[in-house]
Amino acid sequence: MRDWDNIRFFLGVCRHGSLAAAGRALKVDETTVGRRIKALEDALGTRLFERTAQGLILTEAAKAVRTQAEAAEEAVLSIQHSVAGIDARPSGFVRITATETLSSQFLIPALGGFRARYPDIQIELFSGYIALDVARGEADIAVRALPPTGNHLVSRKLGTVAVGIYASPAYLAQHPVGPFEDGLQGHDILGFSDLMLPRPPGDSFLGASTQGARLVFSSNSPLGLTIAAETGLGLAALPIYVASRRPGLVRVWPDRVQTYDLLAVIREDVKQSARIRAVIDYLAHYFKTHRALLEGTATPSP
Repeated sequence: MRDWDNIRFFLGVCRHGSLAAAGRALKVDETTVGRRIKALEDALGTRLFERTAQGLILTEAAKAVRTQAEAAEEAVLSIQHSVAGIDARPSGFVRITATETLSSQFLIPALGGFRARYPDIQIELFSGYIALDVARGEADIAVRALPPTGNHLVSRKLGTVAVGIYASPAYLAQHPVGPFEDGLQGHDILGFSDLMLPRPPGDSFLGASTQGARLVFSSNSPLGLTIAAETGLGLAALPIYVASRRPGLVRVWPDRVQTYDLLAVIREDVKQSARIRAVIDYLAHYFKTHRALLEGTATPSP
């Protein structure tokens, strides 16, 4: 029990369901995870997992250990973040987690001038639709639309994003869209996959009726929906800051928008960290500078 890492590997297996998946998350090979679990079982004198055809199943002992292990993990993270939170100089490593679309279309361009201003801060941007967990220390900052739910998390609003309805000129030539009040009956529509969790905020078509419409394509990626709309597959609700850059898309009902807020979420115990403040302040300024683009009141050059 002298080695905290054994507990960390145990929690990895609990959360990811297999030695291989835990190894990928912890950036080690499966054999290392298995060896660590065996060492912990030997130290405790009990078996922690039953190996079945469906995967690893927690024993009753493991369930009891997990509760205490998660409390220990929280204490370790609190110590680490408390120390990190007192640094006064903006330097060190900062990991940001955000969606693929936001990362590629907005955050990476936003960070273009960051290094010149903060040469001692190293940024890692983890893009994807499965967000890293800020509460467990997997990332320092999460840029997302959903407000934090944990007791130790705080957020700062960065800006507001507007969503509009788009389709290709070829699709609209064959399937003209009538007034908003008529809805989308008879149209082909593109939407988010039912497997996508968490779901994007708001109504998928700005509140327009989709009764009688045909869902012909779904994806977990706004970029995927953007490309599908460009190819003429149908109508899609897309962030205006993404779709307005695409010459192959036409906006339907340009007087109609739906908005949601983007937040920077961090652990409360790092909010005084100079490097965390530097990143969030920089992003907030960039979002403010590009407010018209995000809110759909300005169209950028291609």
